[in-house]
Amino acid sequence: MGIQKQTWIIAVIVVTYCWTALADWPKRAEDDARWAVAERFMEAGQYNSAALVFGRIFDDYPGSQRAALKKAIALEKAGPTEAQVVPMGADGAPAAIGVAASYETAINIEPFGYWGKVGLHKLAKYYYDNGNDYECQLCIDQLRERFAGTRWAARADLLEAQLNGEDTTVAETKLAQEVASWEAYRKANKSLSNDDAADQARIARLESVAQRFPSTGSALQALESKGYLLIRNKRANEAIVTFKNIIDKAGREAIEPAIVQRAQSRLASLYHAAGRKAEALQEFDQLANKATDPTIESNATLQAAGLYFELLQPRRWSDEEVTVEEWQEVRDRCQKVKNLPRAKPREVARADLMILESYLWEKDPKECLRLAETFINSHDEQNYRRELATAHLFAGESLLRLGRAEESITHLRWITTEYEQKGKIWPWSYLTARTYYKLYDALRRTKAPEEEALAVAQFILENFPGTECADLIQASVDRHAAN
Repeated sequence: MGIQKQTWIIAVIVVTYCWTALADWPKRAEDDARWAVAERFMEAGQYNSAALVFGRIFDDYPGSQRAALKKAIALEKAGPTEAQVVPMGADGAPAAIGVAASYETAINIEPFGYWGKVGLHKLAKYYYDNGNDYECQLCIDQLRERFAGTRWAARADLLEAQLNGEDTTVAETKLAQEVASWEAYRKANKSLSNDDAADQARIARLESVAQRFPSTGSALQALESKGYLLIRNKRANEAIVTFKNIIDKAGREAIEPAIVQRAQSRLASLYHAAGRKAEALQEFDQLANKATDPTIESNATLQAAGLYFELLQPRRWSDEEVTVEEWQEVRDRCQKVKNLPRAKPREVARADLMILESYLWEKDPKECLRLAETFINSHDEQNYRRELATAHLFAGESLLRLGRAEESITHLRWITTEYEQKGKIWPWSYLTARTYYKLYDALRRTKAPEEEALAVAQFILENFPGTECADLIQASVDRHAAN
């Protein structure tokens, strides 16, 4: 009977999935058809019509960088007269949309992504073809700054030589080398399987590319891919050497391409995982101060704040003095994250949680409680379940320290109910165990029935054996039994 029930449940899940897929199919088919129509317009030389269709797709999907870029390309091909006024939007109202502005719109969706590179190079070429030397040079400078040491920077060098009327031989040779190394990298990085033997073969091929084309951007990409494979194969020390090699090849003080910033971020994370927190903080701090990619900047700033906080905690455990200024430094670093214009909402939430937690470490549970309650009231469970659980935990601990155990139970029960009904909250089980231990402590401090506290104790012993919380619970149960 149990097998029949399980089979029935699986069947319901499959049917539901298929029904959902079928419900979405007409929309996907319509989008594919519209894209195909726009491409046919391009092939037929009907560029205004193509721009209109790509524009409508972009209206429906404003995050589609490729659709925005294809619209800009179509507008450019339509010519300077036709391109100035194109019907846009669902009402078909005319709007003045210049070619350059359309390229800028596309680029700004994700300036450091692949289509951002393509768009910026096409915009530079557009300015060059139309005799706008100043704007062309600005685009060339941006290509170099954002994508230094890559084939896109080589394309910028070639375009600059053409712009200045210089001999292009050297630039053409450099670009050819970058393109050749890129093709070699693509072939080396392909694999039909992810087993250990295939990974070792890829690592060897990638190292070969790095050695054959040492002065190219693809050499850095080959080393980056090699580094990630080493991490996947749990060869962290070799990965550290590889990511350091990327940074050394490009130079720390130069205007760095995103690949070097990623390497520095990964190096810092590897240091952190290895317990080399001071080195990790140094890397993240340096990266936060110079990253040109906003995503890397915000992550590095947040990680640096967290590491600085972590370095203070052992001192607090050992009763070593931590100054008011040092605790404030934690909060200032977190505020810096919140002030970044491109910080993700979850990064801002994590910064807020560190700020309120810092008051608990500073022995100011009242302020921690106030900020935790503010956080809880301003975040929704659907998008911030883990963050809300963390805020409830700190609120519960603050109330315990304030001698308000009855109130703390409400916050701690919110977490345990979530865990028991919906499963894992945090990636680390010790926080869940800590929550149940704090709940056990709160129940012991109140007039709750004895069996209620013992049920929580038994839950900890069964679900988190071998943890510090389980050991504390066992000692407490033994002590109460002896009395």
